Amino acid sequence: MLLSELCLIIAKEDTHEIVKGETHVSTRTRPRSGRQAKSEGIPAWAYGVAIALAIVLLVGAGLFARDQKGLYARIGGERVTRDDYEKMLSYYTLTDPGGHNTSNYYFTQQVYYYLMVNTARMQLAKDWKITVEESEVDEWYHGAKEYFELSYLLEEADHHEIEYDYWSIIGYGEMEPEEAIAEIEDALGKTASQLFMDTLEELNLSEADVKNYGRINLILMALDKAIEATIEVTDNEIQEIYDLNAEGRFSDLREISHILLSTIDDNYILLPDEEITDIQETIHLLHYMLTEEGADFAELAMEYSDDPGSSAQGGYLGKPYSVGELFSDLVPNFAAAAAELTEPGQISEVINTEFGYHILRLDDLISQSYEDAYETIKGELITTKAAEMHKKLLEGVTIAPKELKVDLIEIGW
Repeated sequence: MLLSELCLIIAKEDTHEIVKGETHVSTRTRPRSGRQAKSEGIPAWAYGVAIALAIVLLVGAGLFARDQKGLYARIGGERVTRDDYEKMLSYYTLTDPGGHNTSNYYFTQQVYYYLMVNTARMQLAKDWKITVEESEVDEWYHGAKEYFELSYLLEEADHHEIEYDYWSIIGYGEMEPEEAIAEIEDALGKTASQLFMDTLEELNLSEADVKNYGRINLILMALDKAIEATIEVTDNEIQEIYDLNAEGRFSDLREISHILLSTIDDNYILLPDEEITDIQETIHLLHYMLTEEGADFAELAMEYSDDPGSSAQGGYLGKPYSVGELFSDLVPNFAAAAAELTEPGQISEVINTEFGYHILRLDDLISQSYEDAYETIKGELITTKAAEMHKKLLEGVTIAPKELKVDLIEIGW
């Protein structure tokens, strides 16, 4: 298994879904060099509307408090204490090598929210008799441990300004991944495993603690599947959704390819001016080759693009987008340029976003039939109904203080 695929084993309930082969230009850029090729961690929390709402409700209601014995809440048969919070805080800190997200002001409140909502959901899992095999937990931990080891190894290499071959590490370079990793370990004088174990000790975590969080996440994922399995969606409901959106969401879908020359490093810091000047010259040369010389877009994307997911597919973003999805999923300048393309094969002007310089091509304009959209609509209806059911189930869990129960039911999961 390639190290780049290890993240797919890490079954984290609270993360964004990572889909192999799909790329989102708003969040990923390919490193330009070894130093910029820091392993991209999987954030263990989602920065979205639900989390913002959670912070407003929980903090605004004054619930981020405890009594003199360190008790935060009573949820079902469980006491949620300061020790529980600090242990979870350490775990989520572990998932963020380099502290790029844990330094966020709202981090502690987010961890508090997850502690409360996950404790409540574990009560539901107990009622539903949801369990997982220990072999599943072991598999999760094996993948998680290798992922964390690699992440902390590359973080340490960056800290000491040690150059390394990122593409070999993830299985696409000239060296074997093990050889590329061994080079870094030799330069540091410490193995990836040692770095991981040192980090656990610094955070006052044990391997058993990490396994336990994996067990919780696997159980909660199984709970979600069990709830969704009870949901019924009729063809009439799907047809109604399709009819309401046939002229917008399911028509004139844009299949877009792009070439990105990144102007930021892996910490989202702008590159030096002289490098950006070179990038500007290169992107305009590529645009000339495409528009005046008829160069092959896919070949240039594979050779030059700094978006790792799409470059391997000739620049293709991985899915057709409605105009609404362009503006909801992608950065504004990119979305606007894509929306202006109206003829298949049309090439955009060079555009600039916070991630760098892009050239876009409209590959095709397509419409989705009812049959094509059926599974997508069905999945969305199941998710919506499952969320409503989840809130109703939470009403049956004993939660104190009462304000916390009201907020958790309102927020859902």
